[in-house]
Amino acid sequence: MLGKLIKYEFHAVSRFLLPLHLALILITFVGRFYVQFALDNINYRFALFHVSLVMFYVLALFAIFVLTYVYLYILRPHRNWFSDEGYLMHTLPVTPAQHIWSKLIVSVCWIIMDLFLLGLSIFLMMINPDVLQSWPKFIEMLQEMVVSFTGFDYVLGTITYVISLLVDCARGILVVYMCMAIGHSFNQYKLLISIAIYIGVYIGTSLVNTLAAILLAIPFGGSGFSSLFIVSNSALGTGKMTWFEIVFSLVVATIAFFITQYFLSKQLNLE
Repeated sequence: MLGKLIKYEFHAVSRFLLPLHLALILITFVGRFYVQFALDNINYRFALFHVSLVMFYVLALFAIFVLTYVYLYILRPHRNWFSDEGYLMHTLPVTPAQHIWSKLIVSVCWIIMDLFLLGLSIFLMMINPDVLQSWPKFIEMLQEMVVSFTGFDYVLGTITYVISLLVDCARGILVVYMCMAIGHSFNQYKLLISIAIYIGVYIGTSLVNTLAAILLAIPFGGSGFSSLFIVSNSALGTGKMTWFEIVFSLVVATIAFFITQYFLSKQLNLE
């Protein structure tokens, strides 16, 4: 049944997100040809027009990014679980856990596709013959960034980064689900309560991450807030912090999953 839910969810979500990202691809290709034309035919009389088009492109990227996240994180689960549609969804012969898994899997897949398409769009807009000639330098710079971010070599660092991205994405989605599930167990002020819970969880997890960074930096001779700079400049400290964040995100995501499952099955209030 989970497979059928995932198939249905992909179909439902794609009806909104697929045209949105097809528009992104169209804007990218049109923009790429226009950029090349503008570079080959430089005319400063149209400088304001060129800047306006660049601003439009940036705003379009931002809008697609925000719409994707708001739709997947908030609008879609809210409509399915906590609106009038919830009366139908919760009568299906599936468990709350299957509902959560189906939305989580589809949302993570679409967010990864969204990030890839946004990155590809920016790359295609910026690429030029000079960049192609310096491709080896770009790869070398990318490898250095991965090593600096994860504290590991390029191969292990890339794997670690992908794991960190997936886990952090799942944590973010499940925390929003949890906050909405708790907030909608109340009779009034459901949205405000959900937002308040989310702010509290965000502040709490941020404090834990900051405290962990300080504690991990102590063996390197750091103390107080200065230890944050030490751990960020130490490959060993960075590696430890990366894996701590992965494990911490897994713990938070697991707790959020079971709390959401409990409130969907025991404390659901659709009034």
